[in-house]
Amino acid sequence: MEKVRYLINEAKKNLKTADHLVYMTYPLIKDPKLITSIAGNLQRSLMYAMDALVRYEQLYRHIPMATHPDTRFELFKEKCIPAHKLDKDIITVMHILTKALEEKQINESVVRRDLISSGKVLSYDQLKNMTNKSKAFLLQVQGVITKNDG
Repeated sequence: MEKVRYLINEAKKNLKTADHLVYMTYPLIKDPKLITSIAGNLQRSLMYAMDALVRYEQLYRHIPMATHPDTRFELFKEKCIPAHKLDKDIITVMHILTKALEEKQINESVVRRDLISSGKVLSYDQLKNMTNKSKAFLLQVQGVITKNDG
C-alpha cells in the first residue's frame, strides 16, 4: 500500500506543477517551450495515477499482476475504468500527450504558431482542458483508493 501512496503523491506533485505552469507561468511569460513542460508534467501525473490504481487493484487481487507498462495500461483501460466508472476521455488525453511528447523528442524544432494551429503541437487551450480533466481523474482515483482503504 505504501507504493500506491507514493504513486498518488507523485501524481499530485506533477499535476500541481502542470497546473501552476498552465495558470500562472504561461500567461505571464507566453514562452511556447513551456507547452512541452506542461505536457510532460500532465503525462507523468496521469501515468502515476494510472499506475497507482492498477497496483491498488493488483494488491487486492481484483486484476492479475503485470510488470510491463503496456500490459498495465491495457489492464487499466479494460478493467479499472469500467469497474470504477472512470471517465473514458482520460485514455484519449493520455494518448494525445504521449504522442505529442514522442513527436517533440523526435523533432526538436522550436514550436511555432503555424504548427500549433495545424494541430501538430498541443495548444495552450488544449492543455488547460487536459489539466482540468487530469484534476478530475486524480480525484476519482483518490476516491477509489480512500473509499476502499480508509
